[in-house]
Amino acid sequence: MQSDALLTSTLIAVPTSASAQQAAHRPEIRIGKQRTRVLVEQVQAVDPEKRFGPRVGRLSPQEEDELAEALRRAPGLF
Repeated sequence: MQSDALLTSTLIAVPTSASAQQAAHRPEIRIGKQRTRVLVEQVQAVDPEKRFGPRVGRLSPQEEDELAEALRRAPGLF
């Protein structure tokens, strides 16, 4: 999860899980046809060339808002 305007050698990654338990700080998004929860408590900076394959999609504006709110509510992040 990172704005395309931030051209850096690292990116901010937030893992997802289709089997994670529901929580106020875990918004649900769609990746392809699968619904999955965003694990905001595991946010980290990573080197995309070493950790990721091709991009799987983009968040909708509503999903971006939900993720931003979840990051504000996540325990211990701020």
